[in-house]
Amino acid sequence: MGKYTNLVKNILIFAIGTMLSKLMVFLMMPLYTRYLTPEQSGIIGILIPTANIIIPVAFLCIQDAVTRFGLDKNYKKTDILNVGLRVIFFGFIASFLLLPILMNIDGLKEYLVLIYAFILCSILNQTVMQFARTSGYIKIFAGAGVVNTATMIILNIIFLTGFNLGVTGYISAIFLADLVTATFVFIVTKQWRFIHFSKTKKGVMKTMLLYSIPLMPNALSWWITNASDRYFITYMLSTEINGLYEYAYRIPTLITLISSVFMQAWLLSAVGESSPEEKSRFYSVVFNSYQSLLFIAAGFVMLLIKPIISMLDSSYHDAWRFVPILLLAAVFQCFSAFYGSVYIVAKKTKSIMLTTLIGAAANLLLNAFLIPGYGANGAAFATFISFLLVYLLRAIWAEKFIAVNNNVPVMYINMLLIGLQTVIMLFEVPLWWLWATILFILIAILNVKPVLKSIYKLLDERRKKDAAVGEILD
Repeated sequence: MGKYTNLVKNILIFAIGTMLSKLMVFLMMPLYTRYLTPEQSGIIGILIPTANIIIPVAFLCIQDAVTRFGLDKNYKKTDILNVGLRVIFFGFIASFLLLPILMNIDGLKEYLVLIYAFILCSILNQTVMQFARTSGYIKIFAGAGVVNTATMIILNIIFLTGFNLGVTGYISAIFLADLVTATFVFIVTKQWRFIHFSKTKKGVMKTMLLYSIPLMPNALSWWITNASDRYFITYMLSTEINGLYEYAYRIPTLITLISSVFMQAWLLSAVGESSPEEKSRFYSVVFNSYQSLLFIAAGFVMLLIKPIISMLDSSYHDAWRFVPILLLAAVFQCFSAFYGSVYIVAKKTKSIMLTTLIGAAANLLLNAFLIPGYGANGAAFATFISFLLVYLLRAIWAEKFIAVNNNVPVMYINMLLIGLQTVIMLFEVPLWWLWATILFILIAILNVKPVLKSIYKLLDERRKKDAAVGEILD
């Protein structure tokens, strides 16, 4: 199977599990805003990022090592899974050293049990899922996303509407869904076959940790760029505004959703390439199509901001004001993730760490400087600049490993068009919907060629394959 055909096949498989699942969660937003007040949403907006920052600290990003080395045929699957589970076991015990810190964070004391249940179920689910994916269980991996979402939605309906459990019900639904999913994948893919209590092959744990530990500060820095604004907004503005910001942040997930589906499939294809010249051509074609799709998607979502927000409870309607800039941030977050794959394939995780550290430092400084004067939109702008900076650094430094032609002139024009959309939205220019629609049409026209080019390559691969089969039959 050709590389483009294989990439598209994997994207379609992951789309079924990931995109369908995420869209189902997105459609639950009206329910959440009806049964959760902005203040409760603000607490969730602090609680989940707190749990998410503990995961890389306690478990040393071992799930990333399971993913990378699971794709490497030079390592035994048994060794990889056992290293992952051992790090999780000792990491969970070590995580209790953070209790004194957590107990001193306002609003988290009463949720400590939930936080620890969240981090354990989350890391187990991530590890089991990634091991299944790298073991070739792509369809099961995709189906597990549906299982996770369906379980979470059912539990949310029960806990929020039936028992009115608020924050406790929302978080419980998440970690129980992770537990159910991990158990499902573990059993269906028979992962118990790879668990043993004897010694792992000498050097495997050290090699995996040398790969994953540099990703820990990277994960911390990425967390700062993604989540630190919630803490700034809570303590510099209010929990209620943080609740609005939390839901504003969810609309750009329609963009990062495309990226998450693509990146899961892309890493499988990227690792498999060998020739430097072929890599450069392949990465360039794929990135330009990826870039075009993201700008088209962002321009389209920009038109939907107000209609989407209008579906939420009236207490959340002001959240739309934070979305346009966050959409721009989401686009460059996706670009950064793509270039991150270059470093992952090259096993240069220290370079990933450095770029993300710089972005995180910029985010902290900009948050402190912009929020007092510009409110939550100051935080959104800080996030955008941080992701833009990370993308630029990664794109420049990646040339040492793989030369990717990212069609800079087209990107500049795209940025100009979508930037104009953002300004029109934020300043509520008369007939904004008309001007925004015209700009979206221009974005679509500008970007349709790279997408069609990729489709042509896919069809050409298919034609060559059919011709080869025909020659064999003749």
